[in-house]
Amino acid sequence: MELNDEFEVPLPVTEAWEVLTDVEKIVPCVPGAELREVEGGESRGVMKLRVGPTTVSYRGDAHVESLDADARKIVLKAEGREIRGQGNVAAVITATLSPSAKGTLVQVATDLSFTGKLAQFDRDELAEVSGKLVAELARNLESALPAEPEAATRGPVVEAEVEAEVAAYKAEIEAEVAADVVEAAEEASYVADSQDAAGGRETYLSAEEPAEERESLLKRLTPYLTVAGFLLIARIVVYSLRRRRR
Repeated sequence: MELNDEFEVPLPVTEAWEVLTDVEKIVPCVPGAELREVEGGESRGVMKLRVGPTTVSYRGDAHVESLDADARKIVLKAEGREIRGQGNVAAVITATLSPSAKGTLVQVATDLSFTGKLAQFDRDELAEVSGKLVAELARNLESALPAEPEAATRGPVVEAEVEAEVAAYKAEIEAEVAADVVEAAEEASYVADSQDAAGGRETYLSAEEPAEERESLLKRLTPYLTVAGFLLIARIVVYSLRRRRR
């Protein structure tokens, strides 16, 4: 009996290949499967299947029959015997990986033969069970994958957010400085008008007045100097992110 299924994983083909050819990573994602022992190229364990109202448990082993890294194709051969019964099952499973919009498309072709309890079910029932197993495998596998791909896509977003904040702060500072320039011009104009009103007499500031003016100016500039320091740090962060992405 031949069964055909497929699923996708959100990883590039190269990374998906490494995951799907690692027995110790993939078996825990297979519903009802439990890996008991790995010796050489052979894996031993148990597998529980539920078809309709019937549950069948097998004890068996599997090994890689062929592995083509260039074609991204792996062929597994598995054999098992019913734990409570006289039935047997054998399967040759061929998985082929190819790029997809999501990341990697995994196409699975299974050549299945069996005796015992499974013999009472027709192909459609077994095909339905196979499809559900593969779908559950895909969900489990996706949940078990690390979050690097998402973090990688966040890099440009974070950089854009930092640049937007820097631009906003820069605009705010420029507006504040422009306001101070206008205020200073108005004060200068007021002083000039006052001198003209006094008949052109020159007025001189006391020795304390320049110091007070410098202190007042320093107080007004302190917030801008602080923000300027933040802008410098933000620029360094943005530059570091760009260097790291390269």
